[in-house]
Amino acid sequence: MTNNSWSEEEQPWETLLGYLLETLDADERRAIENHLVDNPWLRTEGLETMRQLATQILESCAAEPPAKLRARLMSTIGQPSTIPPSPPEAIPYSTLSRARDGAWIPWQPGWMTRLLYHNPAEDLIVALVRAEPGASLPPHRHQIAEEVFVLEGDLTVGEERLGPGDYIRSEAGTTHTHNFTTTGCTILVRRSLSECRAEYPGKGAQ
Repeated sequence: MTNNSWSEEEQPWETLLGYLLETLDADERRAIENHLVDNPWLRTEGLETMRQLATQILESCAAEPPAKLRARLMSTIGQPSTIPPSPPEAIPYSTLSRARDGAWIPWQPGWMTRLLYHNPAEDLIVALVRAEPGASLPPHRHQIAEEVFVLEGDLTVGEERLGPGDYIRSEAGTTHTHNFTTTGCTILVRRSLSECRAEYPGKGAQ
């Protein structure tokens, strides 16, 4: 039984056995749990070895161990460890869109769009939209919620005039009769992919 973290003399086998038998005080339990969290080998192979050893000792004892002690140990054997596993590795990003690679596509007169992400299964599109000064959009109704975050310039949505850093969410059923910009703007939009395709055939995400 070896491990890179301890020498043979330093292996906390006796304490680990006490942990399994629940004979340690609170400070001792915390100490061994810290060892188990930091040491994957001890948490898996080491802990299992001590469980098997404790079982063999109980089975081979001439004198019958106390019933409560035996029951507690036997119920522990084969049960998954309660020590939290090591933190998993960070999940890598699944989509990356760099500014130098994005293509701006004509959308409406005075409006350009750049696709960042779309997912037909989730009926989702995320895009940057850029408008020239004075550009406007025709009245429209949202069947599914739309979210807009203003990055640059100004944007009027209904009765609300938005500036950089402003965010607006329009719930399903919202009708927009006034959408325009005075000085021009760049916005981040999160909305329904199918709705986008239906409103502007051929101009949405392919």
